[in-house]
Amino acid sequence: MAIADVLYACIECGRLEALRPAGDAEACERCATVYRRVEGARIQVAPPGRPPETRSAAEWLDMLSATEPEPVGGLPPEPVLVRIAETFRPHWTRGVYLGRIEDFGPEAGGTLTLERDRLTFEGDTAKSTWPLLDLTALQPSSRALQLKLRNGPLVSIKFPQGSAVLWEKRVQRALQELYASLGRGRIVEFQPRIVTG
Repeated sequence: MAIADVLYACIECGRLEALRPAGDAEACERCATVYRRVEGARIQVAPPGRPPETRSAAEWLDMLSATEPEPVGGLPPEPVLVRIAETFRPHWTRGVYLGRIEDFGPEAGGTLTLERDRLTFEGDTAKSTWPLLDLTALQPSSRALQLKLRNGPLVSIKFPQGSAVLWEKRVQRALQELYASLGRGRIVEFQPRIVTG
């Protein structure tokens, strides 16, 4: 997993999706701050002309919380890979039933667009629209964002050129704005289910 998969913006200058491979590290394309993995899965950040600082990924992410994603609307379509859960099967460990896990279908390439009230996937052979009000949960992983749809499938979306963490924030912001406009209150939890408070 690349550092850019987790840190969706530069710590130093705040530019979104600015980290690019740079030898055995990653660097910001705007300010040339260098990012490198060090012992214990920590990340070292070295701005030009200053000593490097090392923190955990979670600590760096907390610092990025002030970096808001762009307002909803006006974002270009994002290249994505989508898989949809086709079946669920029981999962057992050492004779103990732990629940059901999904079996995903084949991966489909296309683009994802976020609008004020929907996500739209336009694939090579199909188009799917997922109303934001149909989302019952939103869960990220290092490379994918999973959407649970009311009366619908579980959708896994990978971002080969972008950050799943940034897209999680974008969809969260769109959901907050939509819920507020409808008087539904503020969302306080996005997983394991969307809850207002």
